[in-house]
Amino acid sequence: MTTSNLRADSSYLVIQRKFFTRFVLPYEVILDSWCCTLNHESLASGEVAQHFVDSEAFTEELIVLQLCHMVKAKPAYSFSQLEQVFFSSSDSLEQFYDRNYDNFDVNSLSCIALDKNETGRYEVGFNLEKPSKPMIKSELVPNDGVLALIFEKVSADSESINDLKNLIKDKQDFQQFLLSLFDKEILSKADEVEILEVFINLCFEYSLDAGWAPESILQSLHLQVSGQTRAEEKFQIWERKANDIFSGSGELAIPLDDEGSAILRAIILVLLNPELDNLVAIKESFGDKIGNKVFSTAKKLVLLRSGYSLLNHDERLKLGKSRIFVQDLNAALYNKELSSLQDYKLKVEELFVRTPYVIEEPRISESTEKDTFSLAKVSFVRELEERLDDSKVYIIDCLVPNAGFKAKLIEKSNGEICFWLIDRRGDERCSKYKGKIGLDLLQVQSVLPSEFRFEVDIEGVYLRLPEWVDSENDLLQVLKLACQELAFVKPFNIRKSTLFK
Repeated sequence: MTTSNLRADSSYLVIQRKFFTRFVLPYEVILDSWCCTLNHESLASGEVAQHFVDSEAFTEELIVLQLCHMVKAKPAYSFSQLEQVFFSSSDSLEQFYDRNYDNFDVNSLSCIALDKNETGRYEVGFNLEKPSKPMIKSELVPNDGVLALIFEKVSADSESINDLKNLIKDKQDFQQFLLSLFDKEILSKADEVEILEVFINLCFEYSLDAGWAPESILQSLHLQVSGQTRAEEKFQIWERKANDIFSGSGELAIPLDDEGSAILRAIILVLLNPELDNLVAIKESFGDKIGNKVFSTAKKLVLLRSGYSLLNHDERLKLGKSRIFVQDLNAALYNKELSSLQDYKLKVEELFVRTPYVIEEPRISESTEKDTFSLAKVSFVRELEERLDDSKVYIIDCLVPNAGFKAKLIEKSNGEICFWLIDRRGDERCSKYKGKIGLDLLQVQSVLPSEFRFEVDIEGVYLRLPEWVDSENDLLQVLKLACQELAFVKPFNIRKSTLFK
């Protein structure tokens, strides 16, 4: 545990732990409607938040969320803004860790149990109110469904973020943006686009939690499309055949290739297979009899039903550094401010771009040589007697490695600094680098800035840190970034490591 000392330059939210685990973690967004209010305001300053955590009002059912900087009050806050999670006691924190979370790896969060010095705590001096009408799950389905389509697109190709930014410039309306995520080729006919829009809304209405009723859905589709569309012969023939299928009086007489309407055929495919596993299985079974456009359209409709929130944490890792963009887009959907993402740059890259030095006027100095930065000057590392060839070895205080990993810094004679991850000296230790771990580190390498490079030799696996590190703060920042991305490999015990909290 630690003594509470909240930062004044951050904003804070108070939320019931049940809402954090049921909604914030799976949906990866923080809605204002889920949060408590302090003196009728949900967004608290550092001073108000400090007052709260020091009071008797900070009970074990509540947690405090620290955002990474001061923000304005909004309906939603991006999960990427979440910097730390404060618990009222170590027991409360342990209970949080002990639960099984399929959707989110809680070890990737920076969680802190605050030390309650009972003699220093005082009575509540403000009004605390819990949310009386938090947004219910059915209201989350549309944005969650869109996020599932974004996930499919970005996880397959991270460069598609540029395409999404271009879409955002042109499509400020939610419905327009949603339709733009479907293939352009199927959107050429206005009457079919109308049918698609109605069926999309029915997918939201009959989401996974709501169940699936094909006959009722067909009836709703008939009532909700325009009279002009209902009067078209093509739609009437399709509707008659569809009703025959689900009434049991007819067989599947509608072809599923790409020669006809991809939208109408995809709807039949979804009505028959409303969940992704079944849809994929039927595609594998039917092969080329199901056209690519039909299947792609059907898959998007099924993803709209299921949403991003049901993805497990391993699937979410496929996003890599693009996950920050997806989280920010998620919040922008709730805030109805897609325009805020037009000039988006990945925050991970922005936070760790080296600020250029300002060239000052020459001044008189006894020496023109630049002071050499040494790890010996850093407060959170300790030099060991151990040596690696002619390099000094330092242990990082409060960073606890998992079995098979190191968590040490190597300082070479030329001043180069490396993060020592795996000791390969000896056959037993060498085995740790075999198999999947090597591939995993390649994935980590792909999301780190180019100044970070993995190196491997007969003695170990190292992450070479950027050459511009020349202060304790520089070192702390690059280690924070490295550990954030290395969490994918799980080299450290997050619960026991406190250096970066």
